[in-house]
Order: sequence, then structure tokens, then C-alpha cells
Amino acid sequence: MQIKNKPGIGGPGGMDVTFRQLLEDSAVAVCTCDVKGRLTYFNKAAVELWGRTPEFQTESWCGSWKMYSPDGAPMPLEDSPIARIIKSGKEEGKSEISIECPDGTFKNLMVFPRLLFDKNEELLGAHNTLVDITEQKKDHIKKETLSAIVQSSDDAMVSKDLNGRITSWNEGAERIFGYSEEEALGQPITMLIPEDLLQEEVGIINNIKKGRRIDPFETRRLHKTGRKIPISVTISPIKNAFGKIIGASKVARDISDKLRSEEKQATLSAIVQSSDDAIISKDLQGIITSWNRGAQEIFGHSEEEVIGRSIKLLIPEERLSEEDVILSKI
Repeated sequence: MQIKNKPGIGGPGGMDVTFRQLLEDSAVAVCTCDVKGRLTYFNKAAVELWGRTPEFQTESWCGSWKMYSPDGAPMPLEDSPIARIIKSGKEEGKSEISIECPDGTFKNLMVFPRLLFDKNEELLGAHNTLVDITEQKKDHIKKETLSAIVQSSDDAMVSKDLNGRITSWNEGAERIFGYSEEEALGQPITMLIPEDLLQEEVGIINNIKKGRRIDPFETRRLHKTGRKIPISVTISPIKNAFGKIIGASKVARDISDKLRSEEKQATLSAIVQSSDDAIISKDLQGIITSWNRGAQEIFGHSEEEVIGRSIKLLIPEERLSEEDVILSKI
């Protein structure tokens, strides 16, 4: 931005009327100060950005209520970017700062201070363009946070385009499937799918193109070694800034341990049910909670008849005190 300078710029009559109107109507915040740092001009956008109206020729360097460096440390106004370039006579390019408004809100700004000279190349002061980047900063932090979550997850988090080509691959995917990120990116997602399940991918892509999220389902995928891995996978469409679907994200969890545990439980359950011995469980109040076939053969009661009833129905009256002793010891 180049301003043709005149002494007293920003004061009454000190700026070309047309140019002044252009700055006043601009959505971008602009301010100027003289060589002593006194504010000589600011537009409506600057007032809105600062959340206050500073006083001409009284306040210096900037109209911000409070200013901070990017790391959050307080920044005196005399150390602000525009103050530094006037004091040194050298421009520094853009700088990032944070400001606090009187209402307690904080904003992140990108500022572009430039020196002002008269026709004789004498320094008059500086002008500053201030751009609010608060939302972009929030988006950046959000993306960085999400990226960290994705990379540290034990689950495989993979994205692909609508042609089925892998576009992202986290460390969880490397642990589960054995391929490094370099090996996986750009490859067809079908390299992970057993031949007898390839039709799944056709259905997945068709649903994704229609914007449908695919709820968790269990299936199998291939490790780099060719070993089949049982997984639970959730798939969601990925949209660009215009809402157009451009791909899909997949979150896959290795359920091998879960299936092994279920298989073990099923085996133990089968052993209990097939035993000729009576195998019974009860809670701490002596209420029967499980009853196997052996118990039915020995005591004559069916499972439906005893579940939820007291174990004392199996104990002769003269031995009921035994149960109280047993429960106290348990």
C-alpha cells in the first residue's frame, strides 16, 4: 500500500478526500502515526478491530488496549512492530501479534507496518495495515490438534479419494497393516482387501458418493504379509470447502484380541454347559445367577426355575446356617 504523504496526514484536510473515503469504507483496518508515534489517522475498521476509539495526537503507536507477542508475553506499545520500524528506520515485513479488547476478548492479528516519507524522502511516520486472523488461527490450532490425535491413535485412520487411492495414512495404520506411509500413499485401498471381499469396496464407494456415513461393521483386511486381520471399521465422507464430496475417511480397529477373548469365553461356556458336575454361581446375597446342565441333572430344577432364587432352596433346613457361614467367608 503506497500513500502519497502530506504533512498532517489524517488530520482535517490532510488527506485527499477521495482517498480518505476509500480508507474509511475499507473493511481492512488501517492506521498511521507520526515520527513520535502519535496516532494521526485510523479508519472505522480499525476502531471495530480494537474495540475502542483512541484519541488523535494523544495516544501513540497503536489503538489497541493491550498487546501481546505470539508467545503470549505482554508487549509494550513502544515495542510494537510499527514503533520498531520508526525507531530503526528499517522495515521488517509482516508480524504476528495478539491484542486484548476492553471487553476481554482476544484477537490474533497479522500487521504490515510501512514507513511514510514526504517528497524529499524525509521520514513522516508509518502506516499500518492490520488483518484479523483469529479464525484462521483457531482453524490452524484445531487442525494441528486433530493431526496429533490422528497420528497418536492406536486405530488405523486412513483417507482415500473417490478413485480408491490412499491419500493419508497414520501410525496406527502402519502398526495394524504393516505398510509404512511411503508404501501406502497413492496405492489403491484394495491392496488391503481380501479378494473375496472386494465387492465391499464397490458398495462403500457408492454410499460415500451419496454422502452416507457407514456405521461400524466387522470385516477382514490384509496385512502386508498376507495375513488376514479381523477389524471393525467406520467410514465417513470427506467434503471440501464447497461441500463437495472428494473422498472418504476410515477408522479401523484391530479386533483380534476381542475375538480371541470371545472365543475363549465361548469355549469355557461350552465346557461348563457340557459338564456332568453341577456348576452354579451366586451373588453375595446367595441369589443364583447361573445354572448348568449338570446342575439340572443333579438337583432336578431347570435353569428357568432357579435363576434369581436363593441358593437356600437346595439346602436342607437343618443345614441352612452353613450358607450364612459360606457367604460371610466369601
